[in-house]
Amino acid sequence: MFLKRVSPVGAKIVLMEQVHGADIKVLSLDGITEKKPLVLKGVDGVFFRKYSAIVSVGIRVADCIPVFILSENKLIGAVHAGRRSIAGGIMELFLSTALDNGYSIESMEFLAGPHICGSCYEVSGAAAAEFAKGTSEEILNGRHLNLYKAMTIRLCRKGIKKESVNLLKSKEYCTFENDRYCSYRRKDKRRSMAFAVQV
Repeated sequence: MFLKRVSPVGAKIVLMEQVHGADIKVLSLDGITEKKPLVLKGVDGVFFRKYSAIVSVGIRVADCIPVFILSENKLIGAVHAGRRSIAGGIMELFLSTALDNGYSIESMEFLAGPHICGSCYEVSGAAAAEFAKGTSEEILNGRHLNLYKAMTIRLCRKGIKKESVNLLKSKEYCTFENDRYCSYRRKDKRRSMAFAVQV
């Protein structure tokens, strides 16, 4: 219900460079009058401190999880959550940023878009072992890694209720299995796709 392909007239469009890191940009949009999309360099997450206009935020993905964060049905940020970003603590950083800006644990909801599922995402033994250090063995099945479960566990450890982390699409969401989506692991030449959330 929150995914749209076209931004409304007058919307402020925010995009991220996305470098598979764990940095977040804290952004106030009220002073920005630029009409072209605002591209945030070197970050994989954005937190909106203040805005009063319509906002569209785009996340390019090709197996990683596009995550949109709401508080009381208002968009407060977005995260490009891949293996390196999650392992690097990007979800915990977003949480601490939101708390520092007056939001409560109870008010936040995390909505995850289509991404590669745990059955299809095979990583190296070294990557699996390194990633599991910060989470638990629940996220691994051999060398297959469940990004969504890993993200959820990390959020729950910080006080987010499990029911506050949800898939936007409960079936056929795997980007590797469903050729309607782009998948790096499927050697898709398109390499990426964009989601936009509008409020």
